[in-house]
Amino acid sequence: MFSGKKVTDLRRLYCLRITLMGSDPAIWRRIVVTSDTTLGKMHQIILAVMGWSGTHQHRFSIGGRSYGIPTPDHDFGLLSEQEVRLSHVAPNLGKRFIYEYDPGDNWRHEILVEEISPLEKNLRNPVCVDGERACPPENIGGIFRYIDFLEALRDERHPAHAVMVQWVGQDFDPGLFDIDAANTRLSRIA
Repeated sequence: MFSGKKVTDLRRLYCLRITLMGSDPAIWRRIVVTSDTTLGKMHQIILAVMGWSGTHQHRFSIGGRSYGIPTPDHDFGLLSEQEVRLSHVAPNLGKRFIYEYDPGDNWRHEILVEEISPLEKNLRNPVCVDGERACPPENIGGIFRYIDFLEALRDERHPAHAVMVQWVGQDFDPGLFDIDAANTRLSRIA
């Protein structure tokens, strides 16, 4: 029954750090999302801030369970990510979990809950607030092949240099993270 009291919004803001595992120096992003964000939406957010295209399979590994998009032929024990909210699987500050993109290349991201705070009004959400370094090109073969790729890119005498430059373009800068571009991509899914 209506008590006449104002209903308060129980949602919270989560500040998350997403780090591409094995990258050194680290490739990472810091984002702010609401606690009611589903894992399905988190998948889209991670793609947007990292710069991945979304053409590969993915899964979250949290507390001994795997979440993703199960299919009748290849569910691999996946639980559906569509209704699972961040606040249910990562309720506490310091919680860590894994997001894997493209199992063939094994792009594993550690997600850390850095801060949980009250919901503020007028916050554009989700938003990327910080990050470092460019996302590796897709289909490069994983983090170890990315290290080889960077070596070939830096050394003009490397046998694969010309092919790598032709593939990613002359302007690829592994040290550059464009936060405005990341937030533009985020605005398309918000």
